[in-house]
Amino acid sequence: VIQSSRACMRGALSCWSTTWAFAVLAIENSLEFYHLLETCILSTESFQFSDEQLLQLYHASLLMPFDLHSEINERVKVMLAVLRKQQCKVSSWEKEVGDCLINLGYKPKSQVFVEGLKLDFLIEEHGMCIAVECDGARYHHVGGKEDSRPVGSQVLKDRLLQRLGFRVVHIVYERWRSSNNKQKFLKDLLKSPDGQKSQSRYAKLAALFAWILKRSSN
Repeated sequence: VIQSSRACMRGALSCWSTTWAFAVLAIENSLEFYHLLETCILSTESFQFSDEQLLQLYHASLLMPFDLHSEINERVKVMLAVLRKQQCKVSSWEKEVGDCLINLGYKPKSQVFVEGLKLDFLIEEHGMCIAVECDGARYHHVGGKEDSRPVGSQVLKDRLLQRLGFRVVHIVYERWRSSNNKQKFLKDLLKSPDGQKSQSRYAKLAALFAWILKRSSN
């Protein structure tokens, strides 16, 4: 795997996509592969990456043991400053959720950016930061109703927020709409330890990738 990765790690797109995939899968015990990624990133000029790719590389660097070179860091710093000032449109559903949070006694902050990640709502309570995400199936999940699972970008976002100390609570649109008592539904979700999504599917896949890498490096 490592040898084939060396061959494909050419150009900004391969560099970005491989790094992003390994961050999503939480592959954290292959230092040789990370050194390879770091070397590739350091040898790639920042202009070869789009803004979105740079931001995702930055997020990956917060989760994995490699560094970005100063030129990329400076560009990311500018991007983060711009995002913090950005005004995002609030959907009617998000407004409904926000009103419900206020009725429950919370003081939610809407459309907050944390390390370039947009949170639908941020609740700070008793020293704990809770990220509340309004999940529409079209943008946040793949699979059918019986096999729904978060897309890769959502997995990475959750892992990064958890690493930063946030509790992540997901409100799935279909469940919200089918609830007869939305205030109770939201209250129970916020108080439940299951409000934070399990990533068991991705954890199993990550373990498999880690095993393959370990075998190939021996």
